[in-house]
Amino acid sequence: MKNILFICTGNTCRSPMAEALFRLRAGNKNPWKVQSAGLSATTGTPASLEARIVSSELGADLSHHSSQLLTAEIIDQADLILVMTESHREHLRSTFPEVAHRVYLINELGTSKVHDIGDPFGGSLEMYKQTRAEIERAILELILFLRLGEP
Repeated sequence: MKNILFICTGNTCRSPMAEALFRLRAGNKNPWKVQSAGLSATTGTPASLEARIVSSELGADLSHHSSQLLTAEIIDQADLILVMTESHREHLRSTFPEVAHRVYLINELGTSKVHDIGDPFGGSLEMYKQTRAEIERAILELILFLRLGEP
């Protein structure tokens, strides 16, 4: 089983949405274990209300999400590490250089333009919807990429 890790800053918006949308879109019989963490997360914080709302609009459930701080143990278990911004990638490359070859921007493995996924924290519901749309597009392309790579 492949372990996929989504990373953002606080683990209350972008990476939980990515985790939940991946689970939803990959389906029950997917061969991947998925989790999320934050570079500056406070452990035990729920997903933001806005993230829960916009995710639930698509059928993804964040009601049980509890944030977690990224640790060496979590990162060591990940086969594929997907970050939201180039600064997240640079932080991981400097902090955990041994996993640098496993770190990608979330939208880097698809056909979309590669760019940072902005942080909607503190923003409007419309900002969250825009972020969700960018993450969902990246997730759909990621799933296609992973399925094409499976034997």
